[in-house]
Amino acid sequence: MLESAIRKAIGPAPQKRTFRCQTCKSSFSTLRSGKFALFCDSCLESKGAKNSTRSPKIARGLTSSAKGYKSTSPGAKSVSAGRLTRKDKGLHKVVFMSGVLPEGTDVGYYVGGKRLLDGYIKELGIYCHCCNTVVSPSQFEAHAGRAARRKPYHNIYMSNGVSLHELSISLSKGQKMSNRQSDDLCSICSDGGQLLLCDTCPRAFHRDCVGLFATPKGTWCCRYCENRQQRESCLAFNNNAIAAGRIEGADPLEEIFTRSIRIATSLETGFGGCALCKLHDFSKKKFSTRTVLLCDQCGREYHVGCLKEHNMADLTALPEGAWYCSTDCVRINQTLQALLNRGGEPVHTMDLDVIKKKREAKGLDVDIDLDVRWRILKDKSSEDSKLMLSKAVAIFHETFDPIIQTTTGRDLIPAMVYGRSARDQDYTGMYCAVLTVRNTVVSAGLFRIMGSEIAELPLVATSRDSQGLGYFQALFACIERLLASLEVKHFVLPAAEEAESIWTERFGFTKISQDELREYLKGGRTTVFQGTSNLHKLVPLPEQEC
Repeated sequence: MLESAIRKAIGPAPQKRTFRCQTCKSSFSTLRSGKFALFCDSCLESKGAKNSTRSPKIARGLTSSAKGYKSTSPGAKSVSAGRLTRKDKGLHKVVFMSGVLPEGTDVGYYVGGKRLLDGYIKELGIYCHCCNTVVSPSQFEAHAGRAARRKPYHNIYMSNGVSLHELSISLSKGQKMSNRQSDDLCSICSDGGQLLLCDTCPRAFHRDCVGLFATPKGTWCCRYCENRQQRESCLAFNNNAIAAGRIEGADPLEEIFTRSIRIATSLETGFGGCALCKLHDFSKKKFSTRTVLLCDQCGREYHVGCLKEHNMADLTALPEGAWYCSTDCVRINQTLQALLNRGGEPVHTMDLDVIKKKREAKGLDVDIDLDVRWRILKDKSSEDSKLMLSKAVAIFHETFDPIIQTTTGRDLIPAMVYGRSARDQDYTGMYCAVLTVRNTVVSAGLFRIMGSEIAELPLVATSRDSQGLGYFQALFACIERLLASLEVKHFVLPAAEEAESIWTERFGFTKISQDELREYLKGGRTTVFQGTSNLHKLVPLPEQEC
């Protein structure tokens, strides 16, 4: 009965028709129609195998007519349902699989130019002198007391000053990324569409997002890989290589291939829980006293029952639209929305004077109209904001290693810049402040205001070509004045060990403990990266706004 009903619904089965293959000229019968009926099965398979090889420039498309692009369907929103791959772990494994390192090769773990642990290559791992056993590079890093860094191959060096990572790059020379290894989303805007692939890392980009008007010929590396190569190849920035025995002017690895890495710097969550009772339990089946509400400004969580007990709100159903836990959060949100609509504003005269003095010290023209402005951005609501946010992502990628979400392998930097949620990471309260010089973004900073108590600044960076000219100093001053005008009390940020002195000596921050941070947050969540310290300062009293 079921078969009869189905046949009645779909009609009679189609009949095979006979066609002549346009390639081998043989006759064949098939149910296919259209262009798929032009070739026999064997010729289609051979064409599919030919098309499956990776184009040197552009990702393979969904059809053979896509000219090698990764494309969404016509008329559809340019968002890919694919996933972002993790870093190419096989790139590092080749160090042990290739046999180029004989057993007994001396290695050491280095940080800040100091050798923390000794070992040597044995079998498919490293013989660790602290435990007298063969361990993996990650375990070797943990034994050196640096497990949180998650960079074993970058910090393990041989006696000639070459890291295992650098060696893996040299060994992989000429092995380009395959389509399967490359990302399905643009690393700048996180959208899908026609993507340009970096030949030495998994990243993919829209041509517009990287400022290209045509597809490059030959091998193409993204700016991140180029910057990484320049930073690591310069001995002045690599104290570890010098300490391990690298000699300036010598090239222990001939024509070292460009660095292509994905740094698995994992992100720790904040403290969370109900801001009133501190408990993490909640009810999601039905509305009850244990239902949790999140403030749309500060991001703090509240049980419905706790809100009622503390006379903050008496709710009988989930509120429609945005919900704020206090009048302070309402006031702060309204001010930020007004700034978003206002656009760019000239920086304070005092900050502009600092910029001019630094330009003069570098022999640059100070008489021209720089038109230095600052503005805050939230999403891609307009063409100019989309362009500026894309530039901010590029600046962060130029400065920082990617922040990889361990559960998905996705780079979190675009989600932070655009203020999006990324699975268990919520960045909807994040704002991006940018400093522009004649409409060009030169410095960017991400900040989140968690009510009148505290604000955080997880990422800040200046484009490499604009560093040392006082641009970030001006942007930081504008952000700080904004916080002062909003009557925010505390300012916190995560800082890497090498950057602590800059924040403490130039900007007045001090190092605080986890317990102190928890006290300042008062139930809020902050962005904490592994391997960083928590820095804090009191927001200065309000002054004249930018």
